[in-house]
Amino acid sequence: FVLVPLLIVLTGVGAKVIGLKGPEDDDSLLIERIYMEYEFTDNLGYRQTRGYVEQVQKAIESNRDSLDVKTIYSYYADNRAGTTVYFNNRYLGKEELKEKRKMLRRTIPDLAGVRIRMGDDSGGSSGGATVLEVNVFGEDKQVLDEIAGEVKRRFGYLPGLTDVKTSVEMGKEQIQISLDRDLAAHYSLDSRTITSVMNLTFRGMQLNRFQTREREVPMTISLDPVDRVGIHNLRNLVVGMAEDKEITLGSIAQFEETRGAQEIQRQNQKTMVSVQGMYEGDDFDGLREDVAGVMNSIEYPLGYHWQYGRRIQERDQQKSQMGINAILAVICVYMLMAALFESFLHPLVIMMCLPLAFIGVVWMLVLTGTSFGIMAMIGTVILIGVVVNNGIVLIDHVNNFRKRGPV
Repeated sequence: FVLVPLLIVLTGVGAKVIGLKGPEDDDSLLIERIYMEYEFTDNLGYRQTRGYVEQVQKAIESNRDSLDVKTIYSYYADNRAGTTVYFNNRYLGKEELKEKRKMLRRTIPDLAGVRIRMGDDSGGSSGGATVLEVNVFGEDKQVLDEIAGEVKRRFGYLPGLTDVKTSVEMGKEQIQISLDRDLAAHYSLDSRTITSVMNLTFRGMQLNRFQTREREVPMTISLDPVDRVGIHNLRNLVVGMAEDKEITLGSIAQFEETRGAQEIQRQNQKTMVSVQGMYEGDDFDGLREDVAGVMNSIEYPLGYHWQYGRRIQERDQQKSQMGINAILAVICVYMLMAALFESFLHPLVIMMCLPLAFIGVVWMLVLTGTSFGIMAMIGTVILIGVVVNNGIVLIDHVNNFRKRGPV
């Protein structure tokens, strides 16, 4: 009765040492690459993005040996680019990848007009970092954008949280045209007419096929590609005539360069904007408390609220389910043994052995430096069955010896 509580206390000390932080800190997910995404402040063509990519690749190549780089893969297109760095060691741990990220940040030069973010292709963790994402819900997209901007600003002060961005930033730059309806009506123009002219001018129009003796040739009428590029061509687009004078789009509309949403996300019939960053520290639970404090300190209009992103919700759900499964397993095993031994006392003796099993689990995780992730949770549930099985065998032997009586 003294030994068991003492061992339980030692187990608690070991659990505090390893910090049971859940599956988000699982070191078993080892990767050998770091993906870098380029974010440009202006709309750039593929020739310009190629220049940025070549500068980054050149800097990495010059430090190839110190970084232990195996291969560098890059792609570039209009207004977007990415670089993936593969390392020779395919089994880099979490701390090693963190160090690689720091070395890459020191190696890559500061380039005007571009920001390089580190993360994998799907937005998950890369280089030993963990993605932290929060979602803000509401009705008005403009209000959500303002809240997301404020959240991003405050996240910038949280230690260990880097590469903070919003789903608004990840959208493409676009030109927003605001038509002066009164001025357009003065020239007998409306939005439908102007839209038809713009559609014909920039998208072209499909014509009837030209028939020859051998085949049919598809026909399309459109402007030259050179005349469809640039805001100046858009401003000088002729949309009507008035008193033998050409009415251009720039004379009846205002132009504003904005960044449109990459996609409009809705959940439970509410518009959603996300803010995410990469966390490189070790105390993820502490960061979540800080994030909750930041999010709760913001004043939200009526009907607006926030919650953690899908990944964090899934992790919380997994931990909750594993805890419930462990409790159900213990209850079911106890009821089964009670029916088997026809006694409530004998199964209770076996149940007292379960805390002793966790002692080995905790201290083995401490010695190996392994976090208590999903695989460790599954192994713990299996261990419950092993301990109970051994206890049943021992109790059965004791009962058999008692029935035989003294020898």
